[in-house]
Amino acid sequence: MIAARAALCLIPIWAALIVLACLGGGVMPMPEFFAHYAPGRCGAAWCLLGVIPGRTTWSEAQYILAAQRDGQISERQIIIILGRGGEIGFYPGLDGGLVGRILVHYPPERGLPVGWIIQRYGAPCGVSFYWRARANILTLRYPRAMVNLKLQSTAFNPMSPVETIQLDDPAFSPSYQTDRCVDNISDGVNNTAWQGFVRLSRYERAP
Repeated sequence: MIAARAALCLIPIWAALIVLACLGGGVMPMPEFFAHYAPGRCGAAWCLLGVIPGRTTWSEAQYILAAQRDGQISERQIIIILGRGGEIGFYPGLDGGLVGRILVHYPPERGLPVGWIIQRYGAPCGVSFYWRARANILTLRYPRAMVNLKLQSTAFNPMSPVETIQLDDPAFSPSYQTDRCVDNISDGVNNTAWQGFVRLSRYERAP
C-alpha cells in the first residue's frame, strides 16, 4: 500500500519534469520500466531491447531476447509479456533472414508518456487524427515508426499515454503508400503537420 501511494505521488512529479523538458529542451532519465521497454536509438535507427528492424538477424534476435523474462520464442515470432494487457512482438522481415516489424502494446496502467517520444525523437513528420472512429485516436508518424494514442479526453499533453508503437520493416515499401508521413489508405482521417500539445480539435481541423 505504501509503495503504491509512493508511485502515485511520483506521477505528478514525472508530469512536471516532462513538461519542463519538452518546453525547455532539457533531457531527463526515464523511469526504469520505460527505460527498458521504450524504443531506443541504435545509431540513427529506432531499436528495442537491442534489436533493430532490418539489421538484426532473426537468429541474433532469438539469442538476444532469450534472456528476457516472460519471453516466448518461436520460429515465426518472439513475444515478451509486459504485464496484463501488454506485450512486445518481434516478427521476421519480408526477406526472411532479418527482423522486420516490432509491435509494442503497453499495459493500460503503464502507458508510455508521449512526451518521452517527442523528447527522444523530436516532432513527427506527420500526424493522423482518426475522427470517424469517435475514439480520439491519434497517430504520430515517423519515417520508420508509428506511435498510436487512444486518448480518454480531448486534451493532448506530454503525459498522454502511448497505447502502441510499431517499428516498421524496412523491406516493406508498398507502392500504394509512398509517403510514410501520411495515411492515404484509411477513410475518416485527417493528416496534418505536428501542431504541438494542443486540444485534439486542432488536429481534427488543421490542413
